[in-house]
Amino acid sequence: MKETLSTIAERTGCSVTTVSRVLSGKAEKHRISQKTIEKVLKDAREHNYSPSLIAQSLRTNRTNTIGILLPSLSNPYFAEMASVIISEVHRRNYTGIIIDTMEDEKKFNDSHSLSIATWGSPTERAQQAAATEEAYWLAGSHYYNPNWGYQNGKVRNARVRKTFEPVTILKYTVKPSDDLEASATVLWRTGKNGYTALDWYDAADPRPDYYRNLPSYFWMSDPDYNRSNEEKYAWAYDAWTQNIPEYAHLNWDRLYNVNWNNIDANGDSRSKYVLEERRVDQNDLNFGANAKWNATKWFTLTGGINYKWNRTEYYKKLDDLLGGDYYINIDSFAERDFASNPAMVQNDLDYYFSHNNTAQTLKVGDKYGYDYYANVRKAGAWANADFNFGNFKANLAQCITAGGEWLTWFLAYEPSNAIRKITCPVMALNGNLDMQVLSKDNLPVIKENLPSNDKNLVKEYDSLNHLFQHCTPSTALNYGAIEETISKEVLEDIANWINSLK
Repeated sequence: MKETLSTIAERTGCSVTTVSRVLSGKAEKHRISQKTIEKVLKDAREHNYSPSLIAQSLRTNRTNTIGILLPSLSNPYFAEMASVIISEVHRRNYTGIIIDTMEDEKKFNDSHSLSIATWGSPTERAQQAAATEEAYWLAGSHYYNPNWGYQNGKVRNARVRKTFEPVTILKYTVKPSDDLEASATVLWRTGKNGYTALDWYDAADPRPDYYRNLPSYFWMSDPDYNRSNEEKYAWAYDAWTQNIPEYAHLNWDRLYNVNWNNIDANGDSRSKYVLEERRVDQNDLNFGANAKWNATKWFTLTGGINYKWNRTEYYKKLDDLLGGDYYINIDSFAERDFASNPAMVQNDLDYYFSHNNTAQTLKVGDKYGYDYYANVRKAGAWANADFNFGNFKANLAQCITAGGEWLTWFLAYEPSNAIRKITCPVMALNGNLDMQVLSKDNLPVIKENLPSNDKNLVKEYDSLNHLFQHCTPSTALNYGAIEETISKEVLEDIANWINSLK
């Protein structure tokens, strides 16, 4: 007989309503005694009671069910995807239904079949950027985004992510008999992933929330900052609080005018402001083959091979000259420190030395700044033998992998040896609610192995997460709901530590 609320109520001498409130976690709200709670819960456990999902859905008018349609669960790529989705669904107390559409499968006969799945959708979306607490306060919203402004009366964002990574999966299955089945799968992924950002040379920082554009740069009550121009403070404050587009947001028209009016000796316009695109282009090939052989009723052998080839290029290219004719490939930070040495400020020394010590001029589409490749080659094989003979059961498995030397090194790496060799002052900060870098596992090791130095600061903060925001125990999933940018205490400690090094 299936256990219900009524059967539990009959055995415990409680009403059905009381049993329902206890099992739904609402006993405290309705002031049900602890004795009654324990009695109901004990009876439910002893009789393996489980709530009826259908009854719950009828009562709440919600099924809490998520449907997942996948091309083929026999494909390891989709199987892994389904596993991740279902785990997340269950974590949120939902029910997941997986449907294998078995689409695009060509059956040649009962023994041979071929399936293919491909998808790829170009996307383009504007992005948010972090700002200072002062900017949020002046704008009156923590949703303030310094990336955008008006150009000819239309909104334009400087940070735009562009993605296009098509994927194709080909699978061949052969089943010559009921006891033998094998398959081979090829996955190919290619495409690009990048986002734009402002870059500038020989010009002022154009970002509206740059500290020199904020009221606090002109006046602060603290005399240690030596900021006393109240007139400029009032002007900047009014510009921000009245949301004047030219000051509170990116001034695109000004950037174009600066570039147009910067004429060189040849009559060309040298752009001081440009848009760069930081790109990640990849080609990824994965091959896997596996077979299962039921040799006898008591012996089954399964095995397979896999291979991964990946070549990823990381680079930066010029996306938009913003009205100018060219851009100079110079490191502005190096120029500040090495003004007397022209070679030290070049991003491309090969070009510089091969063109009579002349800096490279860039056009739209040219790569600059950095350009390098990451290459991955990895292969493996595995086998598993199952024995099931009467009361005797055994399993024998073996896995061989080649090409994972870096991961092996990384997992075996012991950082304490490197920490002991540090000679400079160190600041190591951690929130005790950081779920990504656990303070209890990291800070003690750092403190124990760090050479003695009165300038060192190793500190754990109470109730702070990975971003040094005050929070309750949680994961990174609720970061977006926290309005605090960064703890004031952390900022003060950082400033004091830097000042102590002078």
